[in-house]
Amino acid sequence: VGASGAGKTCLVREGLHTLENESHTVVEMAFNFCTDSKRLQDQLEAVLERKTGSVLAPPGAKRLVCFLDDLNTCAVDKYGTQQPVAFLRQHLDYGFWYDRKKLAANEVQQVQYLASMTVTTGSQTIDPRLQASFATFTIPAPDETQTAHIYSSILSEHFSTFDAAVAKVASGPVLNAILNLHRSVAEGFTQTQTKFHYTFSMRQTSAVVQGLSRSLRQYYSTEASVVRLWLHETERVYADA
Repeated sequence: VGASGAGKTCLVREGLHTLENESHTVVEMAFNFCTDSKRLQDQLEAVLERKTGSVLAPPGAKRLVCFLDDLNTCAVDKYGTQQPVAFLRQHLDYGFWYDRKKLAANEVQQVQYLASMTVTTGSQTIDPRLQASFATFTIPAPDETQTAHIYSSILSEHFSTFDAAVAKVASGPVLNAILNLHRSVAEGFTQTQTKFHYTFSMRQTSAVVQGLSRSLRQYYSTEASVVRLWLHETERVYADA
């Protein structure tokens, strides 16, 4: 659980990448408003095989690890429940789900779930009965000092082969402009029900820094050229948002 852009998905993917071997199979599914229980069931059954008449499990002796991103973003029905969440809770609590054609229970074995969610989007909460089946960890977003250190290291390393004056501007005034502009945009364009797309996080800042990091020394030999590049990248990122 953490704020948007805090790096939840990247951290989980990095950990899951080390599990993809002969003993584990990894499946990732991103939830959204339109995700329903049938879609979740179909995607899970696509990587499972029938061991006996009513037992489903991953191929061979593997264990399936399913990563569910943005767990709380699926629609809430008129009864106050979320279909995929209710489906997950049934499997975690009782160890089976139903075949939708034969209406028979299929016992599902060797399946483990990981999930991430942002508390400021979607339903903002999750069924406490489902949450009780998980160990919950919070990932805080870095503060301004940590953010400045992260991007300063990236820009300093990239511009280390450029002229000294260019490198000084990129890791100093340009970096300060990136952070100050992002703060102003985030404070001035707040998210509302009609402007739900106003979500500004480290994703936008990273996109600007990434654009600057693609610059080549032969094309950016003066301080003014780097400032113009920053202006271009900033307009591209924030105007699209």
